[in-house]
Amino acid sequence: MYPFLSLFLAFAAGVAAAVDPKLALPAAAMFVVSVWLKPAAAVIGLAASMIMIALEPDYDLLPAGSDVTVTGKRSVLESGVHGSYYHVKTREYGEIRVYGEHAGHGFCTVSGFVFEEEPVTSWHQFDRTGMIQKNRMTSILYEQEAECTRDVPAYWNRRDAAITSLGGSETQSGPLAAALVFGDRSLIPEEQLQLFQRMGVIHLLAVSGMHVGLVSGVIWLLLLRAGLSRKSALFLLLIFLPAYAAAAGGAPSVLRAVSTAAAAAVLAAWLKRVPLVELCALVGTGLLVWNPYLLFHVGYQLSFMTSFAILLSKSFLSGKGIWWKLTFTAQLISLPAVLYHFFEVSLLSMAANAFFIPLTALFLLPLSFAAAAGTGVGLDHAVTACMDMLFRPSLKALMLLDSVEGHLLVTGALTLELLTAGTIVCAVILMLLTKKKRFAAGLTAAVFIGSVYYADNRSETVVTFLDVGQGDSILIRMQEHNEHYLIDTGGELSFSDEGAVRKERGPAFRTVLPYLHGEGIQTLEKLIITHGHFDHYGEACRIAEEINIRHVYYPIHQELEEGILKELDCLEELGSEIHFISAGYFWEKNNHVFKVLHPARLKSATENDRSIVIEAGIYGTTFLFTGDIEEEAESELLAGGTLSNADVLKGAHHGSSTSTDAAFLAKVKPQTTIIQVGSGNSHGHPHHDVLERLDDIESAVYRTDHHGSVRVIVDEHGYVTKPFLTGN
Repeated sequence: MYPFLSLFLAFAAGVAAAVDPKLALPAAAMFVVSVWLKPAAAVIGLAASMIMIALEPDYDLLPAGSDVTVTGKRSVLESGVHGSYYHVKTREYGEIRVYGEHAGHGFCTVSGFVFEEEPVTSWHQFDRTGMIQKNRMTSILYEQEAECTRDVPAYWNRRDAAITSLGGSETQSGPLAAALVFGDRSLIPEEQLQLFQRMGVIHLLAVSGMHVGLVSGVIWLLLLRAGLSRKSALFLLLIFLPAYAAAAGGAPSVLRAVSTAAAAAVLAAWLKRVPLVELCALVGTGLLVWNPYLLFHVGYQLSFMTSFAILLSKSFLSGKGIWWKLTFTAQLISLPAVLYHFFEVSLLSMAANAFFIPLTALFLLPLSFAAAAGTGVGLDHAVTACMDMLFRPSLKALMLLDSVEGHLLVTGALTLELLTAGTIVCAVILMLLTKKKRFAAGLTAAVFIGSVYYADNRSETVVTFLDVGQGDSILIRMQEHNEHYLIDTGGELSFSDEGAVRKERGPAFRTVLPYLHGEGIQTLEKLIITHGHFDHYGEACRIAEEINIRHVYYPIHQELEEGILKELDCLEELGSEIHFISAGYFWEKNNHVFKVLHPARLKSATENDRSIVIEAGIYGTTFLFTGDIEEEAESELLAGGTLSNADVLKGAHHGSSTSTDAAFLAKVKPQTTIIQVGSGNSHGHPHHDVLERLDDIESAVYRTDHHGSVRVIVDEHGYVTKPFLTGN
């Protein structure tokens, strides 16, 4: 039964396990299914994948942090989150990603700086090293100078001219047409892209496998309706597809989609009696043989998952409501993978897709091609004006769906165990629906959702000391109460001739926001900014742009400096309530008590010594969060008699020698001390005197420069400390 599908699953399982051992569980599940389908094919597929990975060339690595010059064949210019880039394929170093704007072609000599990868030190951080490996690259280079053997081809200039013309129209559909035909989304307003992303229809704007399949299918049917034979239609389609790949930019994702469509068309013509699901499996296996690392591309995963699900659900898809059933099938089977990669899904995405897929396939896509064809003769603006008659009301309908409160389900990052189990359950549900067993399918879904909810509904609080470099940021996540607090945000400055400016991709981008999104947090009940130094408040507004912050707390001051004043004004504009607090302020949340011990009203002289100090009692475990207080504030706290023993101490001022003195430690007696400090910082933090004092009282010390982010998991039975980097 389905030998080629068995071969594909086993081959994919072998690649996944060999390249990334963490994927052993989903790989094992795929292999079990492949054995169930056809044992002999499964063994062949697994063996073939092992051989393929073993034969992968082993390239030298470019020396990190140095200036180099490389020569090789380059790809087209693409745009991404980190800027424009292209790839250069060299003999010595394999494929290198080059960030730059050079628009050459052919073989290029590129001089630049080799990016030194920052290690992953926190949960949910973007793993650039893993990204490089899984994209079959060896290094990242920042272009300083480039020279190529050929100029950009004439057809590429015509493509750019067409995109410019479409984007220059006063219609909303011009940029849409540029995306649908040429794969260029840069002209679409950012708020529209975010809307499409939230509603789950962003895939329609990419030249993906589904997109090329729609175009190929329409052309195939038109050619057959025009009276051509299947062979003639196939011949013309195979001429069209490479031309379309060039017009759409020739990016690797486009080439993959076009290659898939071409291979599927040829196989369908030659192997007429082979089931479509087997042809799809042959194409998928062929692509992995060409490049095993395609398996790790989200587009590849979703394309083949949905294709297999649709092809294996023929009986369910028959009858009325074909668009709804197609959309439901594709959405259901891809749901676990979407949540694993993107952490969220719209509950209304099925309705949005059921409307936008036929709208795009039947109207917007043909009109977009007509507009692109008309750019040379000045007809594109007239065509996009006609498109607007459909697109404008459709966009308003999408905005109306997006306005429905609670439609966006944010789950946070799925574990690999949940990804595997969820995919299996979704496949079983589709199998039951195919066999007309609707009650059993509904019961399966209900039992699985109930089990996941019960397992996740733990009565524990997790306090995470995030590695934000030389700064502080601490998240208190109370799962039982679904309430979350953030103490400080981190913040980094870069210095130039124009002075100090906020780093564009600082700790919020690298660590804080990925962690909040990965944990499924949409709202922070409280943000406590301990004091007015940039490394504690610098990312507050950036975080508030993506996360709803209800209340912001800041120590009472006589006069606010310009930097913190701007940040508080920004937070207020984004909807946060600002509160100024001092010693004596407290709040309770069931069995959790939070007391502000410092500052007393306007007493402390320095900014560090005006830091908010909070004692938190969580399930009987005591935390002491100290900001950047130094000896003066510590003496005030000792004299005030408000200090008590603490189980977990946040080491003040990144382990500075002017903090955490012996008298303070003798009173607090922390079992565990966590110091948030930047690796290789210029201040010499944490100071060896502080470490010696902590060693004298036998306090277990965790440092974010050594251990990465540190979680303290608390429940009724006590607490457990879990650093991200366990080897230090």
